[in-house]
Amino acid sequence: FLTQRFGECDYEADHLELSQKLQDLFSSQLNGNSFEDFFLKEAPLVLHSDLRQPPFHLGLYLLCKKRSHVGRFFMEMVGRWLIPGKILPSSSCLMRDFKFEEGDETTYIFVEIQVPIERKWDVEVALRHLDLLVQEIKLGVSSTYHGYRILEMRGLSGHEKIGIIQEEITRLLERFPQRFDYDIFTLMQHCFLVAGEEFKRIRECQHLIRMIASLYLLRKELLLRVEAHPQKRQISLVLKSAQLNLPLGTKHVLTVCVGLNFLREHEVFAKRHLIRAIQTCLPYSRAIEESYLEIEEATCSVHLLYLEIEKEDKESFTLQEIQQLKQELPYNLKGRIEYLLRPIFMPRNEEEVMRNIILLSHQLKYVKDLPQIVIAFDEQTDKQLVFTVILTRVVSEQSLLASILLKKMSECYEPIIERERQVGVIRNKYAKQALVIRMKLPSSPFLREDDSVDLYVARREVLSEIQKAFGEVRDFNGGMISKQSEAFLALKKMLGSVAHQHKLLLENFFHSIYPIECRSILNPKFLTKLFRMLLEPSKEQNKWCGFSSDSEEGCDLALIDFYEIGYKQKVLDAIHS
Repeated sequence: FLTQRFGECDYEADHLELSQKLQDLFSSQLNGNSFEDFFLKEAPLVLHSDLRQPPFHLGLYLLCKKRSHVGRFFMEMVGRWLIPGKILPSSSCLMRDFKFEEGDETTYIFVEIQVPIERKWDVEVALRHLDLLVQEIKLGVSSTYHGYRILEMRGLSGHEKIGIIQEEITRLLERFPQRFDYDIFTLMQHCFLVAGEEFKRIRECQHLIRMIASLYLLRKELLLRVEAHPQKRQISLVLKSAQLNLPLGTKHVLTVCVGLNFLREHEVFAKRHLIRAIQTCLPYSRAIEESYLEIEEATCSVHLLYLEIEKEDKESFTLQEIQQLKQELPYNLKGRIEYLLRPIFMPRNEEEVMRNIILLSHQLKYVKDLPQIVIAFDEQTDKQLVFTVILTRVVSEQSLLASILLKKMSECYEPIIERERQVGVIRNKYAKQALVIRMKLPSSPFLREDDSVDLYVARREVLSEIQKAFGEVRDFNGGMISKQSEAFLALKKMLGSVAHQHKLLLENFFHSIYPIECRSILNPKFLTKLFRMLLEPSKEQNKWCGFSSDSEEGCDLALIDFYEIGYKQKVLDAIHS
């Protein structure tokens, strides 16, 4: 029973022709056995015609079980590697599928290639490589995986890899029609557009197929979740171990596929956010150069990212480390989504500056009074934070000039005296001096995990620089800020490693306390207990919300968490009642 791959044919005549050809090729090896028994015992079979004086046509023959990659693999190996460094054109190629008996489940394939050999040197090279080539062909046709691995080790180009990947993805569509659809090819094209040739060259076909399949399933899952809950942040994660084939050897890496949705128009999440989130969980990890892919579609809010990481000591990631990253990374990612704001144009109010100068001058009544300061945030540029510091002090004959004192500050902060004047006299002898100082701080050291600027920390740095220049001062408009800072540091100390692990959440938790004065006066023990409750899942849950409670030194603590934003007012009304 016989079928031919292309076109119609006379089955009976073709059967006789193929049977005669197989008999001619293998008659010397049958030893009285039937061809079917011999083939089932020896398969796959690879033969070649005799090498003789060129020019001549060398025939190579393959007989094995039918697999999707066999014909292409055999032609690729013969055409490119029979004589390494030279691509041989085939003068004829025949591929036929057949079964030994009608009704057999197993289909076999016979492939014949005729290659022209024109020079004596070609014969010598072919003779040296032919035995190894035959062994590799036998291994490659027995397994799709080994076939692709052999081609990759031989050196596939990026375009050839894409062809193999397309074939494998087509097989995925046939095997799992419920999980994959034809839009996976659109995603594949997008991935290969943003990935360079080097990216494809050092990664195996199976690696790239897993990457595309993971991103596709991630995207499909996210779209369903976003459709069900469009106002909620959705984050999905896939982690897989892999290896890169580099010129100096194999490198073990961990692939990270992340999918998330944007809720607002100007949200940003890129490579730097992902790397920092990963390093928060695993500080000893680092990103592989040129391994980052970002896929964003204009038609939906889903954002896909792909990155490979390695350990600093080059060892493989353990199962415990992968599990830790899987548990902690989604939360860290959620806190690092950046929101871009439009710059604000608001010139400084000089009337307010004059009012503060007068107010501070009235605070100086005695010669030994500390300098009085007001620190005001002025503006933010793409790289700098600008503060205005208004300072009044008592000046004696021994006092150094303000311009000299400013040299004690860090030059990178660019301190400039914009205005200097006398605003009064104590005992008709000691002058009250007012200074308006402008300082520009680089914004990068004061960015939080979500890339928002922490003005409290920046303001504290300004105060530290002023004290470096003028000594101890009284922070006129920073008393409550100072107390809050002390309370927050006490809370961080009590939480220990938990505070570092959930740094952004802890900051948001503390600065959400209302009324504001409670941030300074609440016992840090109560806040520590409440924050730990926040990190635990609710003990009691119903359809709308969860409730948990505890106590600490006579203080009752309650935590109510709810899924629907609209439920918040109901909770507040119930508390007030």
